[in-house]
Amino acid sequence: MVNYLEEIKKRDLFVSEHIDEINEKRIFLRIDTNSAVVNGNLDLDSYKLFAHAQTLKKYVDAGALPIIVTHQGRKGDDDFVSNLEPLARKMEEISGVKVNYEDDIMGEKVGKAINKLKLGEALLIKNVRDHPHETELESVEDMINSPITQFFKNQVDMFINDGLSVCHRCQLSVVALTQIMPFYFGLMLEPELQIIHELIEDLENEKDVTFFIGGKKFEKLNYLEKILEYPGARFLTGGLIGQYIAYADGLEFNEENKKLMKTSEIENALKLLDKFRSKIFYPLDFTMEDGSVVVRGRLRSSNSVIMDIGPETLNYYARNVNGRSVFAGVMGVFEKGFDNTLKLLRMASGPDTINLGGHSSAALFQNHGIYHYFTQRGGKVLAAGGAALSLLAGEKMPGLDTCLCKE
Repeated sequence: MVNYLEEIKKRDLFVSEHIDEINEKRIFLRIDTNSAVVNGNLDLDSYKLFAHAQTLKKYVDAGALPIIVTHQGRKGDDDFVSNLEPLARKMEEISGVKVNYEDDIMGEKVGKAINKLKLGEALLIKNVRDHPHETELESVEDMINSPITQFFKNQVDMFINDGLSVCHRCQLSVVALTQIMPFYFGLMLEPELQIIHELIEDLENEKDVTFFIGGKKFEKLNYLEKILEYPGARFLTGGLIGQYIAYADGLEFNEENKKLMKTSEIENALKLLDKFRSKIFYPLDFTMEDGSVVVRGRLRSSNSVIMDIGPETLNYYARNVNGRSVFAGVMGVFEKGFDNTLKLLRMASGPDTINLGGHSSAALFQNHGIYHYFTQRGGKVLAAGGAALSLLAGEKMPGLDTCLCKE
């Protein structure tokens, strides 16, 4: 497994060690504010946005002129949003930095906006995935020759990657500019990478690490399998994932809950159970939509739909936190008030607890009292979700590898 933290330190590529060099420099600042979209509108109360806005202030205070580049969903998906001006306004509100916005990715208007930038300001451009070259080009050579890369080659002085959460992707805005101009890894990426590598060391040293796995599907199943191969790793599950595990293990469900389950995800649950049955736990009881609590053996006779883990499961999971604990996905429909994940976070709060990016960090951050409780007790909140799992699984990380996707 590549130790990216040590490799970056060895090559002296953390911008924290070169902060004086960004003074009066136009920097292409790649971040990741990708968030939920509700009724066609961006969710602007997200941890990612909050964290990046705070870090933006540090760059501007150091004299940089940031050109901020981010993405939001993929074209054709419900969470794709092209115009990111609401994001600019929210970043401005949080950071206190004037964030100009240009609704284009490159060209004359963007060039003029960059040239007009003044010290103390930043510029956000539209969703970079609005251009097909961002996701459709496969070779680094084609990415370098793309009009986007060639445009910014003449517009900026430096590239800074401050989105660990996009580093598992070999995409134009993540890797191309590193080949043609000075670049560093950012002020937010560095501590997140440090936290993940400390976790990797614990796993490699066979220490106990408890992963709380929730959500709606087995995203990155191959990552989950590789993580469970570590002797000390175990999964305590909830959400639909917990239900799939329970169903695959033979638990009988009522017809309403069966309708919510996909055959492909049941098959994924079976794969995990076949290999790691003793390391995967599923709920002892469930909180239903009608507010009732139903234990495992009575699910078939219930007339309601599962919305959360139950109180017995909550207490059992809290008692069984040993060593490091990692939250990766909510275990209930917290948007409708089913918030046992938040109660579990409070009970597990401490310096050995990590909350990975995605809906779990969103749920935590949108309940500010619990967020502050969690972080004040040493809990770590990361913007990286899928990328963190990729690192833990020992996968290659094109955005961190200065050799970059070589064919």
